[in-house]
Amino acid sequence: MTPGAARATGGRRRETGRYGTIDELAAAEKINSSYVSRQLRLTLLAPDIVEAVLDGR
Repeated sequence: MTPGAARATGGRRRETGRYGTIDELAAAEKINSSYVSRQLRLTLLAPDIVEAVLDGR
């Protein structure tokens, strides 16, 4: 999950509205749009849950 979490939560480009759709973001990152969609859902998890998962708890 670490690379996915980094992609899902990293980078300010998405926050500034640089990409209008998931497909645009996927094309820019050269990854599948369904993967982007799944990873973006991780951004909705509470920080303590993300930390616990990354710590293996």
